[in-house]
Amino acid sequence: FKMASYVAESAAFKSQSPIKSNDLFSKDEEQPTLRVMRLFKPTLATHGIFPTFDHSLKSAEQPFSKPTQNTSNLDNFPFESCLKLPENFGNIYLGETFTAYVSVINSLAQQHILDVDVSVKLQCPTKREDLSDKRESRGGEVPSVLPAPLMLTGHRLNMIVEYPLDEVGQHTLIVAILYRDANMPVGHEPKVLRKFYRFQVMDPFDISTNCVVLNGKPLVQVNVINATKMDITLAKHGILMSEESAFISKPIVKSKNINSASSPLEMFDSNIMLGSEEAHCFSFRVTKKNSTENWRIPFGSHNLGRFCLTWRSSMGESGSMKSGPIMCDVVPKGAVEVKMEGLDKVMSLNTPCTATAVVTNLTDRPMDLQIQFRKDLMFGLYACGNNFRNLGEIPPLHEKKCAFNFIPLNGGLHSLKGCFVMDAKTSQEYPQESLGDVFIE
Repeated sequence: FKMASYVAESAAFKSQSPIKSNDLFSKDEEQPTLRVMRLFKPTLATHGIFPTFDHSLKSAEQPFSKPTQNTSNLDNFPFESCLKLPENFGNIYLGETFTAYVSVINSLAQQHILDVDVSVKLQCPTKREDLSDKRESRGGEVPSVLPAPLMLTGHRLNMIVEYPLDEVGQHTLIVAILYRDANMPVGHEPKVLRKFYRFQVMDPFDISTNCVVLNGKPLVQVNVINATKMDITLAKHGILMSEESAFISKPIVKSKNINSASSPLEMFDSNIMLGSEEAHCFSFRVTKKNSTENWRIPFGSHNLGRFCLTWRSSMGESGSMKSGPIMCDVVPKGAVEVKMEGLDKVMSLNTPCTATAVVTNLTDRPMDLQIQFRKDLMFGLYACGNNFRNLGEIPPLHEKKCAFNFIPLNGGLHSLKGCFVMDAKTSQEYPQESLGDVFIE
């Protein structure tokens, strides 16, 4: 922290100079010096030593990874800008914690100032936040009592402020100093020095989500693209459910646990590192809490939660962000659904077989159903014996199973067709499409 204080005092911002200040001072009037510096961890400098494996001569002369710094003098390479405190705000991304060092220095020659008060505000796109001194929580000294009754020439007031960035767009750091000259009359209005520092908060990732329903269960796919110009390591990821949510999510491909890694290579492989514009895809299976294997997500629109991602850059600067709500819209394709279980893909000619029809009531009312296989609409593979079954009453979103015998009479590739389901109460028929393809040899 002492090192940060020294650099903040000695090096003024070049790219992040104040936008404006209030015109309360004449051109010749002196005023206190204000220094503001963003504190963040630098990007690790790299130097390529391996050529690329491209057949072209031009690409073979290029390094495996382009150096981020001027590394012509390799003796000084590890001690270049990697170990220097930042001189500008740099790139700021959504999910990071914005940390700034603020220092007010009494640079007035032979003049003390009184009742010095410092306020720091952050103007976000939709709100304004008051920032307080966080030095004590960061292990530093106890913050000064403000307003300071007396500030001698050459003395300073220091602050470190923090704010987690949760909005994309232009932000403005507003620093205001109120003070009185030692020779000002008592009761006179204090002087004000106010400066503005603008910076843009960018989105580090392009996150897109997609949800499909397979066999009545939602599957969520999340695609993450690194939108920055640096390498980023994805530390933690998953779907964050609300407390009142009835769903739980499990990754389809389980990531390796870094704590169980037994070698540096396994530790490296347990994390996902994305270069600039590189992408990674995550897949999750969503089920209901304490559900059975036959559970199906009901019809309607469901909020499955948000994809939550925690990341860090090469030197450890970390951040976290969430995607928008992951919505799952379940629309029934029909009132009744029929699927076949145990239907062989390859059958022998004139050899009977047995398969099970699973009939599901997809409506919100009970139905008294009968399933039929109409032989005049079948070819190659026919139902033999009793070609209909009375299923009785099926509650909403429930299923019943019944077995049928089939016999293949024509060789080649055929589809099982001719299936109808009839509602005994309304006499409504529900024709079914092909229930499967069979090769008859």
